[in-house]
Amino acid sequence: MLAQMLEKLHELISGGNFEEDARRAMALFRERTGAAFDDDPSHENRMALFTEWFILDYPKESGSMSPIEFCAAGVMGISPEERRALDALRKNVHDIFEVRRAGQAELSLMAIYMDREFAVQSPDKAGMFRKGDLFEGRIVHLDGKWHLLNGFCNHQSKAGKFIKKELAAIRSRNGAGFKAFVAKLAAMSLMSERSRNIPVDEIYKNEAA
Repeated sequence: MLAQMLEKLHELISGGNFEEDARRAMALFRERTGAAFDDDPSHENRMALFTEWFILDYPKESGSMSPIEFCAAGVMGISPEERRALDALRKNVHDIFEVRRAGQAELSLMAIYMDREFAVQSPDKAGMFRKGDLFEGRIVHLDGKWHLLNGFCNHQSKAGKFIKKELAAIRSRNGAGFKAFVAKLAAMSLMSERSRNIPVDEIYKNEAA
C-alpha cells in the first residue's frame, strides 16, 4: 500500500496543481545538495530522494500546502487503506543510517541522529546494502513493520566518524541544523562520487576546517 500511495502522490505532483512548486523545489534541492546530471551514477537515486523530499518536506518551508497535506485534508478522495499509508508516510523517520546487518529480506539499520536501531523489511532493497554502509534515507512504519522508501543517498563509510560526530552535536541541540547538515552531506557525496582521487576526509569536513 505504501508503493500505491507514493505513486498516487507522484501523479499528483506531476499535475498542474504543483507544477510551479516542483520547479522551485528542484532549483532549491540542486542548490543545497548539488546538481546531479543524467550520467552521474547516483542520478536515479537522487531523483527519488528529491521526490520524497518535495512530497514530505519542501512545502513546509515554502508555506504552501504539500502534496501529502493536500491528500490528508481530503481535497482528493482516498480509501481507508490509503489513509493509513498516508498517515504512516507523514510520520516517516528521516536519518543517516548505518547498516548493522544485511539479510536477504531484512536490514538492521542504526539511525545515527536518532541513536536507535531499526529492523527494516526490505526484500527488494536488502541486496543493495552491505554491513557498514552509510546512507541518507527514510523509513516508514506500517502494519507492524518498518519499510525503507526508494530515495537514498550513499555516503563513504570512511566518512562515518565525521558524520557521527556532527550528528551527535546536532542531537545535543535538539535537532537544530539537521536538515541543513543532511543536505550538505548530499552535496559532499556527489563531490566524492565525481572526485575519487580526493581523500574522503578532504570532502567530508566542516567548511571552517
